[in-house]
Amino acid sequence: MPRVLITGSAGRVGQVVFADLAPHFPVRAFDRRPTPGAADLHIGDLADRAAIDRAVAGIDTIVHFGGCPSMQADFIGDLLRPNIEGLWHLLDAARLAGVQRFIFASSTNVAFGATEKNQLTPDTVHVFNPYGATKAFGENLGRWFHDTYGMDFLAVRIGYVGELGYELYVE
Repeated sequence: MPRVLITGSAGRVGQVVFADLAPHFPVRAFDRRPTPGAADLHIGDLADRAAIDRAVAGIDTIVHFGGCPSMQADFIGDLLRPNIEGLWHLLDAARLAGVQRFIFASSTNVAFGATEKNQLTPDTVHVFNPYGATKAFGENLGRWFHDTYGMDFLAVRIGYVGELGYELYVE
């Protein structure tokens, strides 16, 4: 049975995915704060390579929700370390550890700047803000890791989650 690492496991979407996967797979949680219900929990920062290496050890699949999720965030102060540097550390550590599959939580902010288009496609890249630029970078970096090292990589462009309660997502 594949061992799954969920980064950002204490966040809005990460908690929901963690709760849904935990009954079916061995799941490891990684976040800067504790994840409710996590027996295999790694507390750390995405920009800390040693913490990433420890979290990735023995993992088959990574579901990456970690990073700064704010559309209003400052690029240098808030986004660069977790969303760019942290993603590099995670993908590189995954490659070295033999991780088979990497699922990247991207964002519709990658394409929402394309206001002149009637319909967006998976190939549409027209960032809406600096946060969207980090997600576009992540999609392309993942594609490069796939092309160069053969790691399965899937980017999922998630829309705005808002302030909905956890109980609305879990059956």
